Amino acid sequence: MTSGRGRINMKKNLIIIGGGKLGRELFSWAKQTREYDSEWTIKGFLDNRPNILSGYNYDLPVLTSAEAYVPEPNDIFTCAIGEPGIKKTICEHILRLKGKFTNIVHPTVVVGENVKLGQGVILCPYVVISSDVTIGDFVTINMHSVLGHDVKVGSHCQVNVNVSINGSAELRESVNVGSGAVILPDIVLENNAVIGAGSVVVRNVDPFQTVFGNPAKSLFPNTLKQ
Repeated sequence: MTSGRGRINMKKNLIIIGGGKLGRELFSWAKQTREYDSEWTIKGFLDNRPNILSGYNYDLPVLTSAEAYVPEPNDIFTCAIGEPGIKKTICEHILRLKGKFTNIVHPTVVVGENVKLGQGVILCPYVVISSDVTIGDFVTINMHSVLGHDVKVGSHCQVNVNVSINGSAELRESVNVGSGAVILPDIVLENNAVIGAGSVVVRNVDPFQTVFGNPAKSLFPNTLKQ
């Protein structure tokens, strides 16, 4: 397609890293953004399971694995991997190959004043981000989750469905928060903490610690420690 003065205006090719459950969901959310079909189209999925989409009605291919793919000049990426440690490894690999990531923000998302987003952020339907929030790189915030004022979310975090993160709470890097969890104001979740689904977190959580319950208590060290 050409534009003024003969300049070529080419759409980007969005590649979804991960063809599993979150990848299929992200495919739907990406198609509903304002950027779809105006700034980019979806090229396909990267996954080391070539048959991951078998039995599902998707007309896009699994191109190859993320480890084997070589980014092309017109590619942009989004990462649909829920486990923070794996997500970090794969995103850093793509970055080393000069791949570029884009943010996927569903049109139903509500964003307050002075919100800062890193690269590769995914905000799913009906997420609410209050004022003065900072979100790092490669963070996924799933449906109906709410982040209060002055919340900080570090890179590679995964915030699942219906999570409430109250004012001035902080998630350091690679934190995984289960669906329905509540993080009280001013709480700090250290690197690689895991919060069980439905938990109410009333005190700070140490690095690599897994907590569950109401009030949330330690279960065992995170076995995914790098």
